[in-house]
Amino acid sequence: MAEIEGVRDLKTQKTMVRKYVVQEDLPKAAIQFDAAFDKRSFKSATGLVGWDQNGDLLVLKTVIHKKVSSAFAAEAYACLESMKLGIAL
Repeated sequence: MAEIEGVRDLKTQKTMVRKYVVQEDLPKAAIQFDAAFDKRSFKSATGLVGWDQNGDLLVLKTVIHKKVSSAFAAEAYACLESMKLGIAL
């Protein structure tokens, strides 16, 4: 009987789950970008705008790329420049 009571005690133990939410106070920014591509000269222009969480303008940036092969590559350059800008902020 004592063994059965011990088994009941093991089965009735409750498990406790604890969750912790860590909220970091990192500044948040939104970066919007677009690209234009000239297929005759194989150049592209990238425009970037950075906003903070309050909607205030943080940064404006324009980059000209040479020897760009396609419109897809121009968009890839624009995305790369936005990542670089985000890291720099």
